[in-house]
Amino acid sequence: MKCVVDTNIAIKWVIPEPDSATALDLLAHRIHAPELLLPE
Repeated sequence: MKCVVDTNIAIKWVIPEPDSATALDLLAHRIHAPELLLPE
């Protein structure tokens, strides 16, 4: 499965928030993100 994520999901990878576990589960898949993901 391919997943497209933005900062709302990526922030959950580093800061514990509600649904962080679900966001971390996405890392098992191929991730696509906008070019501005890191600067955001």
